[in-house]
Amino acid sequence: MAQSITFAVGSPDDLRSSVWTLWVQRDDVYLQSARSIKVSLHKSGDWRIAYTHILPHEKNRDRKLFQWRRPTAIFNHMVPGVSILIDPYRAKEPLLNKAITDPEIKWLPTARYGKAVALHVLIAEKSADLDSSRFSTDQRIIGRLKKANGELVLLLEENVALTSAIKGVITDIKSKNIVIHLRKESVTKPTRVYDTTRVLYFAFPDTAGTVPTIYDLSLGGENVAFDG
Repeated sequence: MAQSITFAVGSPDDLRSSVWTLWVQRDDVYLQSARSIKVSLHKSGDWRIAYTHILPHEKNRDRKLFQWRRPTAIFNHMVPGVSILIDPYRAKEPLLNKAITDPEIKWLPTARYGKAVALHVLIAEKSADLDSSRFSTDQRIIGRLKKANGELVLLLEENVALTSAIKGVITDIKSKNIVIHLRKESVTKPTRVYDTTRVLYFAFPDTAGTVPTIYDLSLGGENVAFDG
């Protein structure tokens, strides 16, 4: 059984999410976006989300974003880990991403109309029943990784309804003038290809037993500002 899975929503020519990697090291589980954050679900039960990079002017910034304890199992002996919700809306002025060439990426379809793609990292205890009938028609397991202790780490894809709460978070965060800074001379280039056209927003729980949700949001030309 594979010990890692790299995945994204869309296609190499139409990237609609960040590129994520989920992997297992014995009994520790990790989830990392390509450039910014890492989720660590340690065997000890110490679970956390932290930045992977701190810029020079942010040297006094705490890398740790959020820390919580492994919750108890819920339905069907499943332990919830963390969820990613993919922004279903295109930017007003879509940006051109750098070419995606990694052949190991598992490409996932975009959401159905009126829905959003949610990706859940779950830990299935050894007594869990993973028969497909145990999941709804909007859910499917797209990856399984085995821990040394026999538990399985599941990557579950789900098409969720675009509730007013989800729409509100997306609209609120994208209206806060998130900016990609570029040097003014780059405006003379007819086409610019970008390293990053996404931003992550974290919804941290305030109730024990619930888990963080990472909103993976799209940026566009409306978010570009030229410096100098």
